[in-house]
Amino acid sequence: KRTLLFPLPDLPLWLSLVQMGFEAMVWPAMNVYGHLFFAYVAVAFGMGEMLLAWWALLTLLDLVAALAAVGMEEEQLSLVPFALIYRFF
Repeated sequence: KRTLLFPLPDLPLWLSLVQMGFEAMVWPAMNVYGHLFFAYVAVAFGMGEMLLAWWALLTLLDLVAALAAVGMEEEQLSLVPFALIYRFF
C-alpha cells in the first residue's frame, strides 16, 4: 500500500503496480463496453445479420491460431477446443 502512495523510491515497481491495477480493473470493463457498443452500432445500422458471420469467422480464426500454437509447442490436441470457450467469454 505504501508503494502506491509514494512512487519515487522505486519508480519501476510503482509503474508495474499501476499497470497491473489498470489491466485488472479498467481493461475488462472497457472490453465489455466496447463489445456492447459495437453490437449496438451494428444492429442500429442494419448489420445485425452480419454479426453472426463475423463472430463465426473470428471463432474459426481462434481455432486455427490455437491449432498452430499447439502444433508448434507440440502440446496435446485436446487443448484446441478451449479456444471455443475463450470466444464465448
